[in-house]
This record gives sequence, structure tokens and C-alpha cells, in this order.
Amino acid sequence: MKLTGRLVATARALAGVSRDDFAAAAELSKEVFARLQRKGSAWVTSPTDAAAISRAIDHFGIVVIDEGDGMGPVYASAGRRGWSFGCRRQPIEGCSSTTGTG
Repeated sequence: MKLTGRLVATARALAGVSRDDFAAAAELSKEVFARLQRKGSAWVTSPTDAAAISRAIDHFGIVVIDEGDGMGPVYASAGRRGWSFGCRRQPIEGCSSTTGTG
């Protein structure tokens, strides 16, 4: 899975945890995690960093579905607050974030 800073930030938000907690789950320093999260649309190019973020995504039960259509990934999380769904696709039509249980 290709990762960007936006995906890193979105995964953390879906998990509903602090930057420190997500960094700990990724086994990254707080500084490295903050740098990755600030990358915006830039790719995470380090295989080591990408593997660490993937570990944390798995740890918190985040599912990232790479649509493969160049429009961006879709996210789902079964975090502490129930299921959350969201996406960062263009165009935005029909795309919303919702939370709920079930």
C-alpha cells in the first residue's frame, strides 16, 4: 500500500488516538511520526517508515482500500467509537464520513 502524510493523519484520526499513541504502535519516535504526518500529499518513501505505519494501521484495526483508480483510498475503522468510514476521493460526490455502530 502506498502511504501519504494525509493517509497517516487520517488513519490516526480514525483510530481516535493521540499522535504519541499512534507513534508508539508504529514503533516510531514522536518526531519521525510528526514529520510523516506533515508530508501532506507527498509519498512516504522510506520502506522502513511505511512498514511501521502499516503496523500501526493494522494494530488499530484500520482498513485502507486502495481503489486503484487514481482517486484516492477509502478508509474504514472499527475503533473505540464504533465503525467509522471516510474517503479522500475527487470528485467528492457521494463521499462522506459517518460513524455509528454495527
